[in-house]
Amino acid sequence: MITFSGWQLADIILRALAVGQLTSLIFAQRHAIRSAAWMAKTSVMLCVIAYLALTAPVSNHHYGWLRPPLLLITDLTAFALLNYYWFSVYGKSLWQALPLALQIIALTWLMALVVLFFGYDGNHLLHDINHLVGFLLLCAILLDSIRGYQDDLAERRRLFRRLMIATISAYMLGLTLLELTDSHLRDNVIFSLGNAILACCFISVLVWRQFRRESDNPHVTTDNDHQSVINLAADSPPSEETSPTVLSPEIQRLVDTMQGGFYTQHDVSVGKLASALQLPEHQLRALINREMGFDNFSQFVNSYRIPAVCAKLRDPARKKDPILTIALETGYNSVASFNRSFKQQQGMTPSEFRAQF
Repeated sequence: MITFSGWQLADIILRALAVGQLTSLIFAQRHAIRSAAWMAKTSVMLCVIAYLALTAPVSNHHYGWLRPPLLLITDLTAFALLNYYWFSVYGKSLWQALPLALQIIALTWLMALVVLFFGYDGNHLLHDINHLVGFLLLCAILLDSIRGYQDDLAERRRLFRRLMIATISAYMLGLTLLELTDSHLRDNVIFSLGNAILACCFISVLVWRQFRRESDNPHVTTDNDHQSVINLAADSPPSEETSPTVLSPEIQRLVDTMQGGFYTQHDVSVGKLASALQLPEHQLRALINREMGFDNFSQFVNSYRIPAVCAKLRDPARKKDPILTIALETGYNSVASFNRSFKQQQGMTPSEFRAQF
């Protein structure tokens, strides 16, 4: 028979409350069950549930057959978080974006983890290697959030990036501090109870915000709601059919400024363009994202740079000019970024494009 102290019982009750709230959040989104958005979010919540259950003040032998799957799910947290981040920021499944070779490697690694936890109860060097892999994945999310923050035009997605930066930074700091502290502190009942309180409060706020959002928009499906949270934009510039026929004064000033050659600046940024237009940065981001349909600032700038480069590559008078020279005078800082942007928009390299004329 298992006996608990008052502190331990309070700890378990709080964890059970947090797990119950997460479970209700998973099944509350019944309209989107098995959708990509639902699966991405659910995988992260299942990892949190496994962590809360596994770190409860209960001896390991009491978990019985539940311990291996809980260990496995907990160790997949970084992978689930990366997939959710990728879907939230880029609007597509990370699995579908991986080449076949990486898919095979990922499946092989997953099978190795299954054998590790169900066959060796996690007592193997592979467990430590997986921790290192998870740490590297968290670093990748953190770096991508920071790198893409200024270029992102969707305010809600920028908020999501900030949340990822704050959450992962706090998590890494917490892990570092735990490694530096006495192991007896980590096993302390009060320390465990503090974790349960923090988790329960955070999850309660998350659940409250989710249900409040659904009550404010009762006719909106979960998929649409997910898009409203992260405000995903299209991956390509707007077509002529979706472009406004009558431009607002702000958009007209923006278009005139860009057509006047502002895009040729090597250090062009949202901040500098906003200053030139005498508009707040957040208003300029909204104009480019919502009214012109661009996903990020680089995409918007390239919509002017690439056509300008194409015009110069077609010009017989510039036939002997190096492509690098044309790229630099159009605003690009490096050959790599220019070639990548050109091929993405034109479907061929600059050399192949020039060879057509």
